[in-house]
Amino acid sequence: MVNDMKVCDLMTEPRKEWDVELIRNVFPVEIQEKIFAITPQGQFGDDTYTWDFFKTGHYTVKSGYWVQRNIINTSQQQQYVNQPSLDGLYQQIWKLNANPKIHHFLWKCVNNTLPAAANMKRPHISEDGSCIRCSMKGESVNHILFKCPYARLVWAVSPIRAPPNGEWSDSLYANLYRVMNQQDQPESSRADLVPWLLWRIWKNRNEFLFKGIDYSAPSTVDKALEDMEEWIGKNKKEHPEVKKATHNKTRARWKAPPTKWIKCSTDGAWHKDQQRSGVGWISRDEYGRMLWAGVRGFQRLGSRIEVVAEGVKWAIHSMRRLGYKQVIYEIDSLFLAKMINGHAEVWPKLQPIIQEINHTLSENPHYKVVFYSRDGNMAAYRIANEVFLYKIMSLSCILLCRIG
Repeated sequence: MVNDMKVCDLMTEPRKEWDVELIRNVFPVEIQEKIFAITPQGQFGDDTYTWDFFKTGHYTVKSGYWVQRNIINTSQQQQYVNQPSLDGLYQQIWKLNANPKIHHFLWKCVNNTLPAAANMKRPHISEDGSCIRCSMKGESVNHILFKCPYARLVWAVSPIRAPPNGEWSDSLYANLYRVMNQQDQPESSRADLVPWLLWRIWKNRNEFLFKGIDYSAPSTVDKALEDMEEWIGKNKKEHPEVKKATHNKTRARWKAPPTKWIKCSTDGAWHKDQQRSGVGWISRDEYGRMLWAGVRGFQRLGSRIEVVAEGVKWAIHSMRRLGYKQVIYEIDSLFLAKMINGHAEVWPKLQPIIQEINHTLSENPHYKVVFYSRDGNMAAYRIANEVFLYKIMSLSCILLCRIG
């Protein structure tokens, strides 16, 4: 049966939503999760292309390069499996308060693309792959920056805390992680020196290789300190600190809707480490009396904005079924509100949801979707997060109740 099925066979009519019961009966759990993570186009949506490897659904060169490196290039697949995730190191590198050339240098370190002797010998660019200082065979990036006696001496005289017994790891990534997370070590007083020290060790190696100029370990540390202080001083002059106003910011509070109108606050609960998401909404009248509230749990979507969009769609359908004609729907995502109201380009990933929302809004001229900050939307936020507290997981698990 499964071999002859089409995607449309897994959807209900006429709304073209997933047939949850059928999918649960036919597919194993891991396949179910992948199916439910895809949002169908709905009854009123148009088929469209979307790129799953970027949050908006648009294709970008950067995301295409990532797919090429991590998915398509199967010859390196085993390497990626055995190698720990480097996302944390990449993020730290680009957030460093350092010269852009330092960012690029460290990025090349992590990618092992620096012209170390071993890297140059591999494509036969160089005949000798040994270290110019200690003659060790196979001069790697890790050897230059950490394992070479010269590098070990530089780290020893620097204010950076050394590893236990002074022994550096054979893993470049482990060593980089250690020195770039010195802020977690109270004994270290100059953790911000690390990128500049790495840069100086590499630069001194090139000076010694090409010019025969050698620098002592203490002078290398002193020069790295000078580079860092010069950069910090330059940034202070170019970007003087602006003192913020001392007055307290007034937090937004929930505001009652106009006479004879209903206000429906909606929100979504999403976390990258959770396998489920949730949406919640609460409706109140002009006197602030709570009327109805709902919470719904489902499989985790790709981003919080997708969850919020699903929450708006469900809240609109629910209030419509309950017979309310004049409703203001509040969400705390300004960009989503702009997309719904036609003031921003719709993301391909959100297009099916927003098309259905806009169709319902066109049939109900007294329905409005507006932005309001989370401070005034905390009730819906707390309701949505009930999916984590009570593990409301199933797509069919919907709690809808009248409160007052």
